[in-house]
Amino acid sequence: MTSFRLTVLIGGATSLTRLLGFIRDVFIAAFFGAGPVADAFFIAFRIPNLVRRLMGEGGWTGAYVPVATKIISIGDQSRERSLMSDSLFYISLVTAILVIIGEIFAVEIIEILAPGSSVDGYELSILYFRVLLPLISGAILTSLLSTILISQNNFTLQAVVPVVVNVALVSLLIYLNQFDLFEHSKMGLILAWAASSTTFIQVMILAFPLSFQLKKESGFKNAKSPDLFPMMCMVLPNFIIQFGGQFRILILLNSGSNFPATISYLTYAEKLA
Repeated sequence: MTSFRLTVLIGGATSLTRLLGFIRDVFIAAFFGAGPVADAFFIAFRIPNLVRRLMGEGGWTGAYVPVATKIISIGDQSRERSLMSDSLFYISLVTAILVIIGEIFAVEIIEILAPGSSVDGYELSILYFRVLLPLISGAILTSLLSTILISQNNFTLQAVVPVVVNVALVSLLIYLNQFDLFEHSKMGLILAWAASSTTFIQVMILAFPLSFQLKKESGFKNAKSPDLFPMMCMVLPNFIIQFGGQFRILILLNSGSNFPATISYLTYAEKLA
């Protein structure tokens, strides 16, 4: 594929994904407005989204590309598969542990995150939070799998899949719009389940072309890649940089929970920006 066609593909798919994401957010705003249900949903979504940005977009995946590209340039396929295998194993393990910890301490996390929530909003936040927690594993694995495909010059799948997912979510919202008497709290629960489910659908689709390569590797048992530790050293500064920006948002969230609908207004403004 030529550079021009690749640019059109990536740019077009990214633009379409952003546009569909904006339409999705408009529907969510139309359904929930700015109130206790919207606040509860956005509070619950914040932690999984924060972890995704720290470990996915800004952490492990940001360090994977330069390391993998260097290995690919010398043509060492076994070493590349070893790095891929170990990365997927440890990301799966770490995120699974985070999800389990989150499920156990969901009440305490929401208390710290949004201490000013109303009683109803507080209970909804805990419910949504527990449903959305698996999104941590799915979203971070999706980011890593996309990064692996990019390092192998496979751009089409990772560019198209987010478009398909957003089309599915927008279609779901359009379908739910037919039910005028649908309770907002149930709507939030459906969207929480949909958000978690779609990430794992992405994982299965993105993992399919890589599964044939991983079959050649002995499996997810012992870390064998000599590049794993150097890559983890690159992850740390990325993690710290990302955390700085996300910590500011957590402070705003904590303060905003003391005022009705403030979190909703701030989230809608952030989405638009």
